[in-house]
Amino acid sequence: MPDVRVWETAYVPATPQSESFWTCGEYKVTDPRQMKFTPVKDHPLSQCAGVFGFKNEDFPTILDYIEELETYYKNKLKECKK
Repeated sequence: MPDVRVWETAYVPATPQSESFWTCGEYKVTDPRQMKFTPVKDHPLSQCAGVFGFKNEDFPTILDYIEELETYYKNKLKECKK
């Protein structure tokens, strides 16, 4: 899995010490098979684009990764059929 971050818009409820607010969470994909993410850092809300997912500039990297995986496993299947 390429080192591409996942972004989430999140609502942080009020506590006795602070008011509620919206934030932008940055996460690292730690286990793509189990869909596990590790929090990296919270950013200002302006850093997030969308609700949950990859930023636009990271999509080509993810699509290339998916294509490489598909090609790899297709070749492996061909080898098994020999």
